[in-house]
Amino acid sequence: MEQQPAKEPQDQLFKCFSYTSRIVDCPPSSFQPDERLAYRFTFENIDNINTFLPVSMINPQRFTPGGCPDSVLCASFGLSLYATIENARRKLKNLAKSIAKRGYNTIGTHIAEGVIDRNDGVISPIGSDGHFTLHESTNADLAAKFVVVHRVI
Repeated sequence: MEQQPAKEPQDQLFKCFSYTSRIVDCPPSSFQPDERLAYRFTFENIDNINTFLPVSMINPQRFTPGGCPDSVLCASFGLSLYATIENARRKLKNLAKSIAKRGYNTIGTHIAEGVIDRNDGVISPIGSDGHFTLHESTNADLAAKFVVVHRVI
């Protein structure tokens, strides 16, 4: 099956558009389609309903319009990913210091690996900690692209 060319960011429809459409520059214009290997906190069952949901959909009371800056609100509708498994492990180790074991029920108990392609949405530049954010396009199916590669707890 031949892959369709990626749409320009301004022409893509995003899964959380109904929530982000009132936020100026969301997703940010600096986010671009790209292809890259990515790591994400998941659950053992990759089809768990929370595995590929943005944190603002899992825990909406944390992010309310007017309650946090628009840039934070916008980011909360994206998916957190990491450039390497080491980056993901390091972040989880740091998170473990601030969350009780039950916190893993929200963020995940495993790390999965997958390839993001240009049709999956737009991604932020990679931060110094290896983190980047993906705003998913409506046709993205990340559960079909990711496999669990590491158990955290």
